[in-house]
Amino acid sequence: MTGGASGGTPSPATNALAGNASTVIQAGTVMGGVHMQGTGGFALPRPRQVPMTVSRFVNRASELRELNEFAKDTAPGSAASRILVICGSPGIGKTALAIWWACTYKGGFADGVLYADMHGYDSVSPARAGEVLESFLRALGVSAHELPTTLDHQIGLYRTLMAHRRCLVLIDNADSAEAVRPLLGVAENLTLITSRSRLSGLVVREGAQRMTLDTLSPSEAFALLSRIIGGERVQHEPEAAAEIARLCAYLPLALRVSAERISRDRHMLLIHAVEELSAQGERLDALATEDDESTAVRAVFSWSYFRLAESEARIFRTLGLMPGRDMDLDCVAAVTGSSRREARLALTALANLHMIEEAGRHRYSFHDLLRAYAVDQAGIEDPVEMRQQTLFKMINWYTASAAAADRFISPGFTARQPTDDTDQPRRSFVSFDDALGWFETERANLLEVVRKAKDAGRFTAAADIAIFMWGYFNTSKYWADWIACTEIGTEAAHAGQDADAEAWLLTSRGTALRNLRRFEEAKSCHLRAVELFDQADSPVGTGYARQNLAVVATDERDFPSALEQFTLALSAFRRDAQGLRGQAVALNSMAITLHDVEDFGAAIEHAQQALEICRRLSDLQGEAFSLHSLGRTTCALGALPESIEYYEQALALRTRAKDRHGEALTRSALGDVHRQLGDEPSAREQWHCAFEILSTLEAPEAREVQHKLDNGTA
Repeated sequence: MTGGASGGTPSPATNALAGNASTVIQAGTVMGGVHMQGTGGFALPRPRQVPMTVSRFVNRASELRELNEFAKDTAPGSAASRILVICGSPGIGKTALAIWWACTYKGGFADGVLYADMHGYDSVSPARAGEVLESFLRALGVSAHELPTTLDHQIGLYRTLMAHRRCLVLIDNADSAEAVRPLLGVAENLTLITSRSRLSGLVVREGAQRMTLDTLSPSEAFALLSRIIGGERVQHEPEAAAEIARLCAYLPLALRVSAERISRDRHMLLIHAVEELSAQGERLDALATEDDESTAVRAVFSWSYFRLAESEARIFRTLGLMPGRDMDLDCVAAVTGSSRREARLALTALANLHMIEEAGRHRYSFHDLLRAYAVDQAGIEDPVEMRQQTLFKMINWYTASAAAADRFISPGFTARQPTDDTDQPRRSFVSFDDALGWFETERANLLEVVRKAKDAGRFTAAADIAIFMWGYFNTSKYWADWIACTEIGTEAAHAGQDADAEAWLLTSRGTALRNLRRFEEAKSCHLRAVELFDQADSPVGTGYARQNLAVVATDERDFPSALEQFTLALSAFRRDAQGLRGQAVALNSMAITLHDVEDFGAAIEHAQQALEICRRLSDLQGEAFSLHSLGRTTCALGALPESIEYYEQALALRTRAKDRHGEALTRSALGDVHRQLGDEPSAREQWHCAFEILSTLEAPEAREVQHKLDNGTA
């Protein structure tokens, strides 16, 4: 695995503007050029990220009017702050109000709605600003290969793309002002934030306005019960309905869960529901402290929980023990030992009772209060050994599934094999796109599983999952997650005295650091990996570590050292039958270095050898790399028509493999050849397309392409 040799030293970072722009926004240092088009430019998609709206939303009429007035009073051009914080206690209905308004506001948001759940109060790790910004940027049309590598650059690009757009940014479950500041847009956008905290820092510093939600009034609570249970039943027992509202502390979440439970039992009298709720509340009161504000909510949860079928209750408890922000149907079935149909029926029943929520097709999530309740019930009802086995089954499922997905992401590359039983349940994949989509969906969960596995002493599984994610991270470029994952995995490998896994993770981490141009740190990782691989007598591992040392040496223009490391890498790969893909990687990168020292014949020979191997392995990205290298060297030899043919083949493959950064580099080089042939229009077309991609990435190469466009020279 490697990012490949760059073929040149990165240009110094500068700021430059091409084209026409009415507004330029800079945050931090901008690498390369920023190109903003006027009319007729590339049209970015309009994101619609707001989740499914709450069914049977009632009440909050005054708050909805206030939100409408806020949107009107803070229209573009006004001096008022365009940030509103909706705060209130757990279960008060903050998220439901925000989402309902976002979906029904008549003024609309012509350029889309961005949504992020910060998970500030959940038992899983809170969302990081960089993680959310990556999601926002992708929704705004930025591809994986174009994502900036630092938080400051992400913020700068985000604000640039949001300028002159009328968008709503909905930030849910934020626990601090610091968590959301990087996500605040520009003056043209409206930002809505929900939080249990008052977020006073945003009010003072950013001038945010605040809306504090209270519990429902008795009449509003009565109306909500009528809407869900049915007006006739509630009117028939008004005193009992009023008592149910009181027992639910007039909290919308508790009222909704109670009402859903009653509505599903047509023969239940409301007075009987009052008796059961009262009895449950007394039991919980005995366990609660005086300042336990969640007693009423937990009483409602318990009342619903203890009427679940045994299989439904077991799955509910299991869900609480699963790390991550949402759960996959197949994973739930595997962990609980249920058939897929049994698991789906149980999950549907839980969703119908609002004990869980549907987060997408065959995916489910919790309100944080319900997750905490599920964990509590598991602690009460399930022995420690059973809970531990549940966690281990979940870790095994993710380990096996990640290994299966990686085989499609990195064909021919197998650093590790899962050590668990080959009959272990796992997710099945049919294509590269299928595997990549699974990694995208499960990325946050996988990182959480790596943490949980390490903390639970499952060191091998923690390290294996981190290794299996290497190919995905090298494609998707989620830098922060990549480095965090390798750090946790390395700690697990070290704790488990697994030198082989530690070496692979150091190599993966070094690859990420090299991509970020942190060369000294990258070399340190690869040198330590060489030591560990040599001690373990792992020729393939040694080959990859030395190959990556050679790439860093090429980046630093130390060609003698690079060629020495490439030679050692090839020798190591050829000692092992599993080293075929490694040979292709090393041959491809070595061809770049040989070109740079003007040994063109050797460069072509190495690229052709790599091309043959990549085609045997069906490695699209490796094949494209070889073809690009051949195009570059044949151009240097003056064989321009042949060079164009190689470049066009590389371009087709890079487009197919969704390698946008590689596509830009090939287009730039293709433009150079057209320029040498005197075809100025074709040259400028290719350079312009390359510049569009590279400037969005803030890549150093953007400056070089801008120079070509400005001066008409390669």
